[in-house]
Amino acid sequence: MDVSTREQWMEIVDRTIEAQPRVARQILDMVRGLSAISDGFSVDQMQHALQTATRAERDGANEEVIVASLLHDVGKLISVPNHPKIAAEILKPYVHYDVYCMVSYHQDFQGRYASRDYATSPSRRPALALTLTTPTSSRTRLWRRSARTKKRETSATS
Repeated sequence: MDVSTREQWMEIVDRTIEAQPRVARQILDMVRGLSAISDGFSVDQMQHALQTATRAERDGANEEVIVASLLHDVGKLISVPNHPKIAAEILKPYVHYDVYCMVSYHQDFQGRYASRDYATSPSRRPALALTLTTPTSSRTRLWRRSARTKKRETSATS
């Protein structure tokens, strides 16, 4: 590649632009592929994606947020623990940074609040615990910070 000519690189750029319809088709195929994943939820992940995008649209979200809502879990086709980052990277060239971050961190938000709202500790939900306490992840810091805050709040009210 270090000996490519300008003309060769321009050809690559032209072909990349021409390939964008193919990319859109492949992403829609990924959404369809979510129908094979339920992971214990009452609906499969494709239905969840459609529900999420529909809610975003009904709430008046902009087009980027609606598309991000549809695609936020497509990374589950590759890796459940890493799915937000995978989905966010797919969207990154097409959305604003705040939408990218919304998708990239949605599991951290969900894990933090789902654990609290359902009164389950991570130790009672092994998959959630693994996701939230992965040593190389920022999730660990979020989880520990949340636990320290809760501990202080509990101590202050006692």
